[in-house]
Amino acid sequence: MVEKIFTSTIIKPMVDKFIIPKIQDFIKKHKIDECLINYEDVLESYFIRSYNKCNQMNTIIPEIEHSNLKDIYLPLTIKNFSDYKSSVNIKIDNYNKERLEKYKKILILDNAGMGKSTLMKFLFINVIDNAVGVPFFIELRHLSDDKPIIEHLFEQIEEIKDTIPKEIKMEFLKSLIQNGDCIFFFDGYDEMPLENKSKLTIKLQDFISKSDKNMFFLSSRLTDDLASFYNDFNKFNIEPLTIAEARCLLQKFDNSGENSSALIRELTNNYNFELLKEFLSNPLMVSILYFNYKYQRILPDKKYEFYDAVYENLYTRHDSRKSGRYEREKYSHLDMSDFERVLRYVAHYTFFTLKKDSFNRHELIAAIEDSKRNIIKKGYTIDFHADDFLKDILETVPFILKDGLDYKWIHKSFQEYFVAQYIYNDSDDYNDTDDKKSYLEGIYHSPNPSRYYNILDFYYDIDMVSFNKYITKNLLQDFVDYYKENTTNL
Repeated sequence: MVEKIFTSTIIKPMVDKFIIPKIQDFIKKHKIDECLINYEDVLESYFIRSYNKCNQMNTIIPEIEHSNLKDIYLPLTIKNFSDYKSSVNIKIDNYNKERLEKYKKILILDNAGMGKSTLMKFLFINVIDNAVGVPFFIELRHLSDDKPIIEHLFEQIEEIKDTIPKEIKMEFLKSLIQNGDCIFFFDGYDEMPLENKSKLTIKLQDFISKSDKNMFFLSSRLTDDLASFYNDFNKFNIEPLTIAEARCLLQKFDNSGENSSALIRELTNNYNFELLKEFLSNPLMVSILYFNYKYQRILPDKKYEFYDAVYENLYTRHDSRKSGRYEREKYSHLDMSDFERVLRYVAHYTFFTLKKDSFNRHELIAAIEDSKRNIIKKGYTIDFHADDFLKDILETVPFILKDGLDYKWIHKSFQEYFVAQYIYNDSDDYNDTDDKKSYLEGIYHSPNPSRYYNILDFYYDIDMVSFNKYITKNLLQDFVDYYKENTTNL
């Protein structure tokens, strides 16, 4: 109760400044019953829920898993690469209305782990903290192609029904958006389901064009189908962390405690420091580095080794809520090797069959059941219940998060890591190397190759021989063919 009162206090200035006057104007303009004024309570409840959700950390690091994002957030810098001459840099330590809103539409475009969603959530929170607009945070993976975006937004707001007619409230919501002062944060364009992405893109563009008095942020990894936004949006990427920023972030994880201090000393004295700089520039990799170092005082040299260590440490870590060294028993009773094998299959199924990193319970159980069937078909002896494995990946080896009625990977990059491991370890039926060839060449010739960028990044480190044989060789051959077709004999 204390938390809600505190959050309500934070929300109130924004509601008083923007919502209540617009409700009163709407009532006068449309000459409707004063009962509509009650809608401020519904909207306030929506903003409280959204604020708390955005401020909640989703992380593998035990020390901060119940922390507020505002307490852990390290100010990131975005750079405008739409205009190469100006090279505008903006440090996101608050919602700088003057600097940001002159662009009207901002596309945050960067690679895995650079902090796109974290930055968007921080801005959403800061807009409310400083009452500078009416923010709406929309995770694009939740959109449905069978309803308009405003209908989706209305359903998010209307978690608790009341006696006010829907038609009146919907008209007010439209009026609120059409009059401006709204700031829309559309997060995760690359996470939208592939099968209806084209339809949703049209809906999104239509909504933005009809609501052009407002401010829009859109975040995504680089994908081929983003090109339709390039003319309307100013493209920004996130600047890599400096060494000083990486150290500051490490210190935030344990309040400058023993683990971060030891890790910083180790980094400073490590002979391989130049190689590690690449990992220190990426916020996600910095957090993984800290998590692994807490359990194993080693610094891996390759990206996939970081993720491999995360799996080992999550599987074997001890329950910090128990006294002594109590390792949590797995519901599925699978050993480390078999558990990872199932995870690889689940990642493969969700990526290639479901084509998404967020799914409902039925889809996730189907993925686990399919994994079990295929592992047994390959000759392995394995026995577990799908419900037990689901409990494990939610609780004891938490690679999956429950988000309302949906389930999603704790970070999309973990799904991609296990897909890369699947291709290397499991794609070849009884050592038939043609399967590896078919996967890698299929990725290379895909009409949307950017979707596989992070998988290939992992795979290059895991199996350079196959990568060069089926990816690099094809790339070089295509270049030679292109050169021959487009040059004249001298």
